[in-house]
Amino acid sequence: MKNLKNSLIACVITITSITMFTVSCSKDENVTEKESVVFQQKSLALQKGDKIAEIDVNGDYVFTVSKEDLITEFENASGDNEYKYSDVEIVKIDVDGDGSDIEYLLVATSFDMTVKTAVQITYSIASNSFQLNNSFSLAKKITCTSTCQFGCTPTILRNPAGQKEVTCIACSNGHSCTKSVSL
Repeated sequence: MKNLKNSLIACVITITSITMFTVSCSKDENVTEKESVVFQQKSLALQKGDKIAEIDVNGDYVFTVSKEDLITEFENASGDNEYKYSDVEIVKIDVDGDGSDIEYLLVATSFDMTVKTAVQITYSIASNSFQLNNSFSLAKKITCTSTCQFGCTPTILRNPAGQKEVTCIACSNGHSCTKSVSL
């Protein structure tokens, strides 16, 4: 009787293991890493007014959306994963140089620091948060590309007509810097 009971338990465990193996290896469950990433990329979809960061008591920027998710948004926006980014940061811009007009950019930087893409964001004093000015998919993205690692950085300047414009600062070593704009 004891051997029959042990045999029955062993049989149930074997059948359960085979069933679990079959289910876990079925075609529907076998999602490659790339497909999994695509699913995650589509799920974030940042919208206008979404809180992406805040300022803590020390004056530091603290992201409320993971940097990885923000990097994914930038990479999706570049089209066909043309650029691979390693970091994202908030950059405070003193447009006129006298503190009277402060703007902010959310900037993603490539691994080799030769590609920097920015979207303009807004800081709300009332909610102590940084928010998107538009949904990420509709926001104007400025990409600065160059072979130089220092310079060729997104910034906000006044154009000759006096209007604010997101543009690229020249490379510090004189190399060319290319600005592209996308939605």
